[in-house]
Amino acid sequence: MVCRGEKTMKVKRINLYSYAKEVLVSGREIFLVATSNLGRSENVPAWPEYILHERWHDPAMFVQHSHPMSWTLEYVLSGSLQVSVDGARPVTAHSGEFLFLPMGVPNELRTGDAGYCNKMSLGFTGTVFSFLAPNSPLLPTHAIPLPDGEAVKSLLLRIAELLPQRKESAIPELGGLALTLFLLLERAAKSKIPPELGAALYILESQLSHPYRISDLQKELKISRAHLTALFLEHFHLTPKQYFRKRKLLHAAGLLENTGKSIKDIALDVGYSNQLVFSSEFRKQFGVSPMTYRKNEKSAAGLPEKL
Repeated sequence: MVCRGEKTMKVKRINLYSYAKEVLVSGREIFLVATSNLGRSENVPAWPEYILHERWHDPAMFVQHSHPMSWTLEYVLSGSLQVSVDGARPVTAHSGEFLFLPMGVPNELRTGDAGYCNKMSLGFTGTVFSFLAPNSPLLPTHAIPLPDGEAVKSLLLRIAELLPQRKESAIPELGGLALTLFLLLERAAKSKIPPELGAALYILESQLSHPYRISDLQKELKISRAHLTALFLEHFHLTPKQYFRKRKLLHAAGLLENTGKSIKDIALDVGYSNQLVFSSEFRKQFGVSPMTYRKNEKSAAGLPEKL
């Protein structure tokens, strides 16, 4: 293991987690860091892109990520971690709990009320997670306790062992480990989503390629608009329409990253008949145009651009 300390400071830099500006204030110790974009460059459907074990020893410590490029597990081993996603009210995770942070959505991580945080982080990438994660109960509205933390730590350490080797022969095992870990996290969180909301998410997922109307969703589920809106606001802090639009754009981001389809075809794939409207909505969500997003992704992964 590698252990190093950082003095109190404020920096802006490019990092693997966000491929964008990171603001880091105060100190931390990093015990373990392992990264590999092999899965991204090989277009592996499920991949653990990085793993990090660190301890924040200053109550003022915080990190801001303006554009996370992976779905991320934040698992608190001891202490506490406070997280705000897209400006929403902060959520605090304590020892033995985890938060799952969405790709492409700004977040801020701070030392929690314990005054320190000892945590492990892992970034998930790949088309499997682009499909599964937005439709899962793992979104960061609350901290989730892990009933079997030792099993999760065992998976994380095995990933940390294999990832730095960058061997193509290890790709199947690493992909399987990432998916197994994700399913363990989902099992820990399953009871948090009401059946009506689970059904709504399933239906919306099947309608990503269509200009589906939320009023049709209400009729299909046989629930009132007020009740449906209340469910989405409680669990996602978004209305059903806002959630569906964000899910379409996240799916589009995955297509930009993992396929060579034209931007016009991707717009159609997520239910936008007008490419200009799609590009405008995409820019609002991600802060860049679809073309710039694709360029940034290919550049970060060392892949040729396909426009």
